[in-house]
Amino acid sequence: MFYIGADNELPLIEPQNWKEVDAKQDGWQSKVVPFSVELLDENNRIVAQKFQLAHVRYAGSFEGCGCGFGACVIEEDPDPPDEHELAGRVSRERLYDYIIKNQVNALYCCWAGDEGQAIKHSEVLDPEKILDLHFDFLERTFYTIRKTVNKRMQNTR
Repeated sequence: MFYIGADNELPLIEPQNWKEVDAKQDGWQSKVVPFSVELLDENNRIVAQKFQLAHVRYAGSFEGCGCGFGACVIEEDPDPPDEHELAGRVSRERLYDYIIKNQVNALYCCWAGDEGQAIKHSEVLDPEKILDLHFDFLERTFYTIRKTVNKRMQNTR
């Protein structure tokens, strides 16, 4: 599960309607919403206590949960990426773009149901690291987002 927080309002992005997806169909990963941002609900609202920020939201990958943000991590000699890995890359790119555009201050990762457990690690994270396919998010880790110059957005001008 991925949670993001900021002092400013964070716009919502509608999640995938999973009733419209046939996960048995080849290529389903590239046909779904690659990134979503939702309000917290009664099951995960406790996670907001970890953030000292006005707005905390749930962020989902192409899988709907946070697992898809790790689908593209290269651990050893990479094979050509499959649909799952490519979808993970798109989810990460959208996460990165959202963090930069909306001035997200922090990110917290945990397994579903662990929102109330203690933070294991705290780190300062350069947002560009999100695009590094060798970087994987750690369980129950609170990441403070370092404010940096957005090199990715500068290159598109």
